[in-house]
Amino acid sequence: MVYLRSGLNGGVFYTVFSYRIILPYGKSLSRSSYFVLLDYGKKMLVNTGVIESQSDLEALFNIAGLNFSDLDYVVNMSSCPEHIGLNSIIQYRNKKVRFFAPPADIAYIEDTVSQHEERYVPGFYKLVSGNTQGVEGLYRDQLFDLGEEQVRVSFNGDEKKERVCLNINKSGIEIYASQVRLSRTCREQLNIY
Repeated sequence: MVYLRSGLNGGVFYTVFSYRIILPYGKSLSRSSYFVLLDYGKKMLVNTGVIESQSDLEALFNIAGLNFSDLDYVVNMSSCPEHIGLNSIIQYRNKKVRFFAPPADIAYIEDTVSQHEERYVPGFYKLVSGNTQGVEGLYRDQLFDLGEEQVRVSFNGDEKKERVCLNINKSGIEIYASQVRLSRTCREQLNIY
């Protein structure tokens, strides 16, 4: 797995990870998603990955020299499994962390186990996952002050299908549910064109 570091003073760590969704009758789907860790005066994690990606997330924290207990904020970009899978583990290890998500996804995130039990394999998620307590809603123009950096929340799309976007102000990085867009300066630093 490749971990990239960019942003103001190298405080933005991110990676793309691959995983499989197991379907009935031995079928599976390959998928990918990402983590973004913002390491400034305050610490923010965007997405927590699927349950199987715990070692990848811990490796990202090791590279940054941090632990789950250092986090101040976790932002789930949606209620998809790749965005919320390790919420309960992080919340168990860090009682002070605050979780945020788009308002429409909060009920699902706070009752992850029941939702997964209905959709997937009964009994499995009660063993490996847990619910997330006290998720707060993201709102338009919300500002997270991380010290050296600020993250502004915006929403794109129409009212029925709004998509959240996090703008890392000084670094010019935009984080969407499905991708991370680097500023031109960040791409030049990493030799990505």
